[in-house]
Amino acid sequence: MEAQTLQRTGVAADAGATWTIDPAHSTIEFSIKHMIFATVHGRFNGFQGTIRFADDRPNDASVEVQIDAASIDTGIRKRDDHLRSADFFDVATYPTIAFRGTRVEPIGPFRRDRWRVAGVLTIHGVSRPVELAVEQTGGPDLWDVEVASFTATTKISRKDYGIGLNLPLDAGGLVIGDEVSIAIDVQVVEGPIRGR
Repeated sequence: MEAQTLQRTGVAADAGATWTIDPAHSTIEFSIKHMIFATVHGRFNGFQGTIRFADDRPNDASVEVQIDAASIDTGIRKRDDHLRSADFFDVATYPTIAFRGTRVEPIGPFRRDRWRVAGVLTIHGVSRPVELAVEQTGGPDLWDVEVASFTATTKISRKDYGIGLNLPLDAGGLVIGDEVSIAIDVQVVEGPIRGR
């Protein structure tokens, strides 16, 4: 990966820079099949995280994200309460979902805006390797701060993390699907988040 890991209109980031996720301009969303045909969409409203990297060692970049499991929001209060229970996320026992990125690799030798980010995702007390496809989608905004924006996607198995009930349907399949699609849209700010 070349030095300009985070593009700021052609200016490389400072060596050893720390970028902070701005939750006011970021979303962490998921979707999963329900009753085979329907798709349930949701998000987590509470999260924080940082990206750290040095221009001369871009492959050593690190990503740390913590999500408040109780902040799950599918738009239906009764369903959200059930998802917080021991049947699913058991937020009383496992209040935090965490991602720790361990490796960053460019996708192709000529792209500076797309990467594979490998790491470990911990949900419900279970840690599994996961890989995210990441794309940089923007640079500085209109505020007097250095910012960048990214999208990231991945898919995981809820069964791998011991989440949910595996209730079968009479016609075959499960009431709740296994594959969970995750879509992340974040804006990061160099240094700590400051009031705007």
